Amino acid sequence: MYGKTGKLNSCSKRVKNITLNKIYDSATICASEENISLSHICAVCRGDRGSVNNNIYRYLDKNGKVIEPKNKVLPKSKPVKNIETGEIFNTATEAEIKYKGKKTGNVNKTCKNPNSTYASYHWIFID
Repeated sequence: MYGKTGKLNSCSKRVKNITLNKIYDSATICASEENISLSHICAVCRGDRGSVNNNIYRYLDKNGKVIEPKNKVLPKSKPVKNIETGEIFNTATEAEIKYKGKKTGNVNKTCKNPNSTYASYHWIFID
């Protein structure tokens, strides 16, 4: 099975990026397409790590259901608030996807600098 990934390898498990709601045929394919370390993705899927780049990954069973790890480390992300609208998001990534349609990492930067804006709004971390 060396070198075979996804459907070509009977040992591969499908992986879901919970944050972006995207499914991959294997962790190797996911790591390659998202340019993230394979070991970090697998650690998140096993529950040894909370998240990678603010993304949460899980293995899927044969029926396409998420396999939750027995021992989960919680992600380190903080909730954010749009000051102008009052909207609260569980993570900065959720806010970025809603306002720009993709993850950029700029809401986190904006929360750290009160004078800057993202999508013409001011943002803060909620503790």
